[in-house]
Amino acid sequence: NVWSGVSLNDTMTNKVNENLLNRLSIGDVGIAKSVLRPVGKASFDDTEYEVQTLGHYLDAGTSVCIIQIIGLKIIVETFKS
Repeated sequence: NVWSGVSLNDTMTNKVNENLLNRLSIGDVGIAKSVLRPVGKASFDDTEYEVQTLGHYLDAGTSVCIIQIIGLKIIVETFKS
């Protein structure tokens, strides 16, 4: 029990984007807040979410559009107006 005082005993049960996806839908447009390589952050309606592309990289500031929502994953691609 020497290490019990310095070891972590709690576990995290929350997941990324949990309880936030009900605000999003396919076709929503947002802005990449970080470089997507292929995972990063994007903002939709002033809320940041973890998103991913289908393998390509996008620069921060790029307009993105949601093409799929699978479980807690938000799949985006470049939005061309």
